[in-house]
Amino acid sequence: MKKKIGALFVGALGSISTTVIAGAFAKKLGLMEESYLTTDNDQTLKALNLVPIEDIVFGGWDIVKKDLYTAALEHKVVKEKILEATKNKLQEVVVLAGAATNDGGIIDSFRENAIEAPSRRAITTALINDIEKFKSRHGLDHVIVVNLSSTDKFIQVQGVPEYQSIENFESGLDQDSSRITFGMLYAYAAIMTKSPYVNFTPSVTVDIPALMDLMNQKGVVVAGKDGKTGQTLYKTVIAPMLKARSLKLTGWYSVNILGNKDGEVLNSPENLKTKIETKTGVLSEIMGYDNFDHQVKINYYKPRGDAKEAWDNIDFCGWLGEEMSMKINWVGKDSILAAPLILDLIRLTDFFYQKGEKGVLTQLACYFKSPYNFTNHDFFVQWGTLTDHVSQQYLQQGSAYV
Repeated sequence: MKKKIGALFVGALGSISTTVIAGAFAKKLGLMEESYLTTDNDQTLKALNLVPIEDIVFGGWDIVKKDLYTAALEHKVVKEKILEATKNKLQEVVVLAGAATNDGGIIDSFRENAIEAPSRRAITTALINDIEKFKSRHGLDHVIVVNLSSTDKFIQVQGVPEYQSIENFESGLDQDSSRITFGMLYAYAAIMTKSPYVNFTPSVTVDIPALMDLMNQKGVVVAGKDGKTGQTLYKTVIAPMLKARSLKLTGWYSVNILGNKDGEVLNSPENLKTKIETKTGVLSEIMGYDNFDHQVKINYYKPRGDAKEAWDNIDFCGWLGEEMSMKINWVGKDSILAAPLILDLIRLTDFFYQKGEKGVLTQLACYFKSPYNFTNHDFFVQWGTLTDHVSQQYLQQGSAYV
């Protein structure tokens, strides 16, 4: 029997979500000359016979109120001819009112279409109902919840009672504790409905002891966090090269400019701190030392739009202590880089969940800047972990998995 799965996006009207969905519809209509999905092009992953893109039903939540076609048009990422060809399909995608926690931050200032509920407990009840209704309405095998929302404020996990146990978290929901963020509400709802959960953001959501324990109790799979699309991707490729050649890293200075909604959110120092933390942790682990100067700057520059630009200056020493440097200038549309990764993650998460895996999908580390339960940031080690896992667990003598 042919399976059919759903993908519910948190932040469904954002630039990444709209690019994913428009691209999926374009692919179905034959408007893509080439597939840019790793799950379509890598021979190991292709052998798994993953769920076809056309068998994924899309939906989601947002605190902004408009239809998906209009949102995609405003983001100016997807070409207009593709948007016009997929307009009817895009307008049919149901975007539900999102969770907002009235924390007074920059994300709350975008609020137009939030769930009307008196407490966090009531919000989670509404989210759980949304997931169950979506699944029933479309006759889905299961639903995967993917967090693509803007970066939340920085929080400390240690020492916060609500984060330490399921009982304390549940009590916090009942008491409407301000320490429970909107991202945690979505993660909780996903786990309670036994829906796989993917966190593509740097925000703390499922990665607190309370929700990790709940995940294990419910037998749900999760993956995250913070999608690795550009500057950090090439850092985790170049740093292993320097190490393999015994070139001593002395400094790495990184600057980013971007002008989309994510950039506007990161203009807030409280939200920026969350992002910087996931971007700065990779080099010292790869190199095996930290006595170098690593600086990361992110600046909101509205004219740039979704076309994020990154500059890197890399200083290193070689034979006889000779000082050398490398410079990189990267310009890439953030949503275009992220979209195929989201579809890969949906397909792979679905596969591993269907095969009975439970807990954190550490084999998906190569997709994230700060992967859960995986401390090695070397991209090639991470990629090998995924392909080895697939080959050893699911493929026999290179044959396609049935």
